[in-house]
Amino acid sequence: MATNEEILYESMRKSTPVLLLGAGFSLGSVNGKGEKLVLSNELAEIVYTNFFVKNRPMNISKEMADATKEYSHDLKYICSLLNTLGLKKERNDFLTEFFKECSPGLDDHFHERFTLYHWNKIFTLNIDDLVENIYRVQGLEYDVIDQGSADPGRENGAQPKIIKLHGNVSNPTLGYIFDDMEYAKFTADQSPILRLFGQFFSSNDVIILGSEFQETDLSIINEIYQATGNDLSHKYFFVGPKISDLLLRTKIENTANFYYIPWKTSEFINNIYQISLSFDIIIGKLNSSLFFVCIKGDYVLLYEQFYGQAV
Repeated sequence: MATNEEILYESMRKSTPVLLLGAGFSLGSVNGKGEKLVLSNELAEIVYTNFFVKNRPMNISKEMADATKEYSHDLKYICSLLNTLGLKKERNDFLTEFFKECSPGLDDHFHERFTLYHWNKIFTLNIDDLVENIYRVQGLEYDVIDQGSADPGRENGAQPKIIKLHGNVSNPTLGYIFDDMEYAKFTADQSPILRLFGQFFSSNDVIILGSEFQETDLSIINEIYQATGNDLSHKYFFVGPKISDLLLRTKIENTANFYYIPWKTSEFINNIYQISLSFDIIIGKLNSSLFFVCIKGDYVLLYEQFYGQAV
């Protein structure tokens, strides 16, 4: 019997799965200030510390700040509270500063190998610009789609599409989806990019990478899956070091076309490199005007020369 990893490899060889990225994908990267990107619990503490401790606005009393401390690990709660207090703009400005100008960390360059596989549709729950900057630094073309896109279903040849489900730091005036009201509006309105996600989720194999598998996102995914009539012709891979949610673990174990793979993002990306080497011929792109077609051994050499380091 094939392992879950082998089934994933086969899917990536025979087709191009849709990718859905969560906060875990960005771990190991840094923002423009050199600060490490974090998961939701740590981000909640950072937001709490800024608004309720270090830079407490006049309309937040010390008593309220003290009472809020017990929720300092709950990002959705903290963001909802700031919205209720009329501090949504200040909250979003802070999040924009924290998540903009992101790049792979200096300790490990695994994110740079992400482009070795020819992704087509990259949906992301992250508002940061890490994926865009990975492609941009390598001189690779890409297309960003967000809530402000006039034609979210557009096709631009072979360019990978980066679809920002929860907001985009490069377009902050559109707002973000972090609190309860924003989540409710996002799902109730059935935004064009959410419908686009549903369309591709139900008609392709899907890899969910680096998600914290939070309740709200899981319910959206489950609703879309149920709406497809539990179509078993497509495979869904949940990739992450652990799944704490008992309901999701049980759902995966009892659904024939759901597969769990206990990899960190770095393991997944490094394994993409191995998948790429298994192809007889690889087609790549070094910049906007230079294409190359080469045998896999030469491709490794070109990759090393491009980055100036061994892979």
